[in-house]
Amino acid sequence: FKTLYGKDLEGELKSELSGKLLQLCQALLMPPDQYDAAEVKRAIKGAGTDEIALIELLSSRTNAQVAQLGARFKLDHKKTLEEAIESETSGHFKRLLFSLAQANRDENEHNVDSEKARQDAKELYEAGEKKLGTDESKFNEILVRRSFAHLRQVFEAYKTFSKKTIEAAIESEFSGDICRGLLAVVYCAQYKPDYFARALEKSMKGLGT
Repeated sequence: FKTLYGKDLEGELKSELSGKLLQLCQALLMPPDQYDAAEVKRAIKGAGTDEIALIELLSSRTNAQVAQLGARFKLDHKKTLEEAIESETSGHFKRLLFSLAQANRDENEHNVDSEKARQDAKELYEAGEKKLGTDESKFNEILVRRSFAHLRQVFEAYKTFSKKTIEAAIESEFSGDICRGLLAVVYCAQYKPDYFARALEKSMKGLGT
């Protein structure tokens, strides 16, 4: 654009656009890691925290994308992603985000061990529905570390232990941000476009957008 027209594209956009459309165009100009880092900063800036944005950024990205986000966030904002999570969230939700920020998910989508998937399903059932109270750490361990292909088999196997789907089980055992965070991982594991479709539908539901 500079070569063809001798002008700065972002400067031209700022002079011609405003509001949400300007924000959208500015976002499209950013490299993905810069955009994600800026969104984390926006989510934690000022009073209150945009937990929904943090959930999306950390549950829907690959290991490489999360690692790039962490590196860019530290470069741009002089603190680590973990430090930001530590200061702005709490409880089991903080632990979930902190775990996702480590970018240690198994990303091998082939050769899933069906017996291991069944064992994980059994452990999730015993950590939730089967017992009084909930072992949140077991849900965190399995949903954060296992590959999406493995998790899809876990969710199918879960139905052999419970009358509920894994989504219904999570909704009955958790509430608030930790519930939304775990469900986001489940939806991303099942089919990531469906997760974003749900987010879009929810953003446009009711009065306002």
